[in-house]
Amino acid sequence: MVFRIWTVLITFLLMATTAGAMTIEGECKIRFSGDSTLHGFAGQSVCQPFSLQSEGADLGRTIIRPTTVNVLVADMDTDNSKRDKKMNEMFDAEHFPVIKGLFGDFNPREIVQQLLPGNELPGLLGFDLTIRDVTQRVQANVRDLVETSEQISFVAEFPVSLTSFKLKAPGVLGIIKVGDQVQVEIDVVLHLQGKLAE
Repeated sequence: MVFRIWTVLITFLLMATTAGAMTIEGECKIRFSGDSTLHGFAGQSVCQPFSLQSEGADLGRTIIRPTTVNVLVADMDTDNSKRDKKMNEMFDAEHFPVIKGLFGDFNPREIVQQLLPGNELPGLLGFDLTIRDVTQRVQANVRDLVETSEQISFVAEFPVSLTSFKLKAPGVLGIIKVGDQVQVEIDVVLHLQGKLAE
């Protein structure tokens, strides 16, 4: 399944080699969940709209330029105003209002080569995640591809350790405390523009 996800996506990207510069517009919805001393919790958010841009490089290659996906801390909602307030305090939203995911340059043709049958490549999508002033490398599992002639969607999931980002898990009276691991799932939709959607 992961091979198919990347094959479909990268096939579209490779078409940009002959179509010229290309833009793919993206959006995503986020779900997160975790445990605490008393009970579990869950929340949701959205990312800001983003674009993937391709351009030609040397030796006829196509490069997808770096893209940053932003999530506003203020948009994170656990359906509990007191918990949301503590979450905003943990993130220090006043000084660091945005969580950022940075996807760097990559050559889609090289990715296709890596995904050829016989290569034991895990279904991972790597990016740099920045929370407050700390950046960590994240490897997300990719699953659940849905494709049409105009868009591709999939789910990316990964755990986040609060302590690895120097975050102090919120608690109540020193008794109820949120666990260190938070599970994140992101529903990604990529809208194919121009010649790619024809």
